[in-house]
Amino acid sequence: MKKLVGIALAATIGIGGLGTFATTKTHAAVNKQESTKSVYQVSDVQGEFMHIKVGKPWSMTPSGKQYKYVLFSENKIYVNPKTGVVTAYEEGAAEGRVLDKNGNVVAIWYITAFK
Repeated sequence: MKKLVGIALAATIGIGGLGTFATTKTHAAVNKQESTKSVYQVSDVQGEFMHIKVGKPWSMTPSGKQYKYVLFSENKIYVNPKTGVVTAYEEGAAEGRVLDKNGNVVAIWYITAFK
């Protein structure tokens, strides 16, 4: 009987210890400083809203050769990555980003295209 109680106690302590270790490790991974850096970088840039007409080009700002332009859209809205000129071929929405030569986001545009 003493052996059975001893085994049960050892198993309980062992499982409890593993639970504490797993919880501590997960907690440490969540609190790593690297996981918060990108959040702060993006939050420093205020997004601006722009309504554009389908078929009429519009340029994202800032502009210049030192910038690169990217656009995220599920609609037929496109950007020239070198000039920042946005053209919509159908109604819809898009998010445009202006990046500096180091790849940092310097401007965010929320674009809505209408007829």
